[in-house]
Amino acid sequence: MSKAKQKGSVSLEAVIVFPIVMVILITLISMALSLYIDLDVQNQSAVVANQMQIVMQEDYNDMTFINRGMRSIILEQWGNHALKKNLTLPNSLKSVSSITSFIGNDGVFIWRIHYTYNLPFYNKESTLVIPITGLLAGDDVTGEEPVVYVTRTGKRYHRNDCHHLSKSKIPMPLSEAKKEGYTPCKNCKPDSGN
Repeated sequence: MSKAKQKGSVSLEAVIVFPIVMVILITLISMALSLYIDLDVQNQSAVVANQMQIVMQEDYNDMTFINRGMRSIILEQWGNHALKKNLTLPNSLKSVSSITSFIGNDGVFIWRIHYTYNLPFYNKESTLVIPITGLLAGDDVTGEEPVVYVTRTGKRYHRNDCHHLSKSKIPMPLSEAKKEGYTPCKNCKPDSGN
């Protein structure tokens, strides 16, 4: 009778442990796939950013009649399309979009890529910020407006070297930061001009 109890005990333990091991295994595979997807998005967006620079430099003379806001939208749409096309696992992403991308007065296009994906036991939403320099001239590109930095969750704008920017650092023209309701950081004092 003791052998029968032992056999039943092993079967019961196997029934309990197997699903737990499977959940852990699927979670680990999802996390590894998540890292792969994030790296793929980062690498391919860098490739697309380089292509974007070349395309816009070549086409700039043909686009001088288009205002800055419209050029920003064109860049966003072209970049998002090219990014989706270049990804190794394009079907893994639920959505890829740009949010509040802009062309600053210094001629730098700030491409903000927002992407989401769902994996078993693991969902992720992320934003990648890529500055693309040297794209545009004219159209009131003066280099006079200062660029400040905001975080994903904060309500203040900062200087480039502020310690509050350790987790996220999103460049934004000062006028846009003020317009969106951000206030200056009390530590780095971005409005002081020093």
